[in-house]
Amino acid sequence: MGLEAEQIRATFVFESDGDENKYAKYLERFDGYLVPKRNVINERSEFNKAEQEPGKSIDIFVPHLFELAANCGFGDHKREWIRDRFIVVIRDKDLSTEFQLPKYADLAIDAAMTQA
Repeated sequence: MGLEAEQIRATFVFESDGDENKYAKYLERFDGYLVPKRNVINERSEFNKAEQEPGKSIDIFVPHLFELAANCGFGDHKREWIRDRFIVVIRDKDLSTEFQLPKYADLAIDAAMTQA
């Protein structure tokens, strides 16, 4: 380890006796120190600001939504969040309104893209 890593290591505090001798615990601490933490609020803010820009096709816009959603912590509901954002902001407002009708309550993002 280099001098800088040794200085960082010296700041680590361990909860359990003996943890300071476990390699995995050191890796965990270094990851916590070196890997930037994401601000879910900011990530979701960026996701919720996304709009289909003029000249941007659906084939470009939807993958962009998937990229933005990657760090939003949506879990198992990520595809639903993407579908909802897509439906709300697509440029075709008539289609957006139609997709919000009860008959489309179970519409998947793939089907929404195909129909759009």
